[in-house]
Amino acid sequence: MQYAYEGSWELVPELSHYDEGKPPKSGRYVITQTGDEIHFQIEWVEADGTPHLIDFKGVADGAIRPAGEEGIKASFHRKGKTLLESRAYQAGQEVSYAFRRASDDGSLLSVIQFYKHPDGTRTMRLQTYRRAER
Repeated sequence: MQYAYEGSWELVPELSHYDEGKPPKSGRYVITQTGDEIHFQIEWVEADGTPHLIDFKGVADGAIRPAGEEGIKASFHRKGKTLLESRAYQAGQEVSYAFRRASDDGSLLSVIQFYKHPDGTRTMRLQTYRRAER
């Protein structure tokens, strides 16, 4: 692995905080890189037991490209070996920002996400992950 945020991560729900709703009861966040392309696969189970899976990819060069669901575009920015930022856009407007930072020893990953809602309000999610056993 070239970057500390690469790998498979398990959610630590008791160290995760949401402005709205409850943190998931479990989650797995996988970040892999092939060449310039970064691939994300995120699985989680909501507090009520509903499972979810999202899968998207991007290139960490700052360019805005299609990503994830149809109509969603994103840009990715790598900052050193431990930090990866992304911004998502819909209809030309930024709708979310995510900041991922791995600890220097590579054992923990913090993910902070900010969402801009159509009414102009913002919400935040802070998720803490522990590196999964290899």
